[in-house]
Amino acid sequence: MVTLNNNPFFKVLFSAKFSHAQVVINWNPEKRELPLELTRKIDSFWQQEIVETGKNEFIFNGELCRLNDWRVQKDQLTLDLGFTDYNELLYSNQFTNDIAQRFGNDSLARALGVSIVLVSGDEQIILIKRSKAVGENPGDLDVLGGHIHPQENAVSGIPDPFLAIKAEIREEVHLDLKNDGPLACIGLIETVDTKKPELCFKAKSRLKTEEIIRLASLKQPGEVAEFLTISNKKKSLTQFLEANLNQFSPSALGVLCVYANTF
Repeated sequence: MVTLNNNPFFKVLFSAKFSHAQVVINWNPEKRELPLELTRKIDSFWQQEIVETGKNEFIFNGELCRLNDWRVQKDQLTLDLGFTDYNELLYSNQFTNDIAQRFGNDSLARALGVSIVLVSGDEQIILIKRSKAVGENPGDLDVLGGHIHPQENAVSGIPDPFLAIKAEIREEVHLDLKNDGPLACIGLIETVDTKKPELCFKAKSRLKTEEIIRLASLKQPGEVAEFLTISNKKKSLTQFLEANLNQFSPSALGVLCVYANTF
């Protein structure tokens, strides 16, 4: 199994393939109450680090889905989701250990990210270099992805991770996967430093790399500064990861390692 030799960046919670029909969501629509002291710290951080610096032009405090719990039973993945938001996420990422020690792990944002290894029709893995303007991992190499928005990415009021990752692909590269190969969930990882969970997906497009990047260029500059590719071969992928460990976001390393073990 590809683990990058007991790396300090992420841990794999599970690695297995699930179709859309095999993923069950238990949704809690009630917002959890955080300790008042922590709430004040979060609000102050957002005001000072985002609003006063003008970063709110790029960073919007939208609602996100929190991973409360998960379990794998036979051929089914169950995700227990609740509310968090980007305000809580950024503070939680910055002060993870302090929050955990003073208020407990239940007070961490644990916003569930969704990331995808997208393979082009000419067998290239599509990577991005993140903009310096984004709130998470600015300037890092990454895979495509984002978060689950509980209202925008919902079916009959229930947030849907598959719908969320499709929306992220449409937003980032103007690509609709409905005419391509099946979309599959392949694992769940957690970053070591922020304890942030990331749901891993894979899909293959019928379009070649050149066409995917052309479609992506139609989007106004924002989160993505540059597109890169790696050959869709296990050896090429692992060698690239090992040579560029410090260039990747921790979640991207985890997602790509999970993907490497599907070959």
